[in-house]
Parts: sequence; structure tokens; C-alpha cells
Amino acid sequence: HISQAESRAISLRDAALDQLEKSLAVKPTASPAVEVKPAIKPRRIIAPGKLVKTTYLESQADVDAFIDELRTELTDALSKNERIEIR
Repeated sequence: HISQAESRAISLRDAALDQLEKSLAVKPTASPAVEVKPAIKPRRIIAPGKLVKTTYLESQADVDAFIDELRTELTDALSKNERIEIR
């Protein structure tokens, strides 16, 4: 039951953050020459466990591949000006 409650709490938190991000999104101004920074950055959830291609990391090559994939995800999120949440 605890894991179900935890999953439900995470789901509700995500929904609340989605609504908050949408409500705080900056509306475009009449002047397109003025760049307005969003009030809150969009977030990207990165789950390192989902980036692993195998059940176990058994060699340096496995570790390197995992780290490279994780680095790619993180730098991609930063390049898109997203906040990163690790799960």
C-alpha cells in the first residue's frame, strides 16, 4: 500500500507542477523584438534506470555507455533551458 500511495503522490505532484508551469507561462508581448524569459523553466524528468540497456553493468564499456547516455540526456535538457529532475 505504501508504494501505491507513493506512486499516487508522485502522480499528483507531477499534475500540480504541470498546471503551475502552464499558469506561469509568459504570454507573448506585442513587441516581437523584446525577448521575455519564461517565469518558470519547463522541467524534464530523467530516470537514469531507464537509460540502462542491460540489467547489470558488468564492464567498463557498460559503465561508459550508461554515463554517455546520461550525459547526453542532461546536456540536451540544459541546452533546451529545462530544469532537470532526477528520479
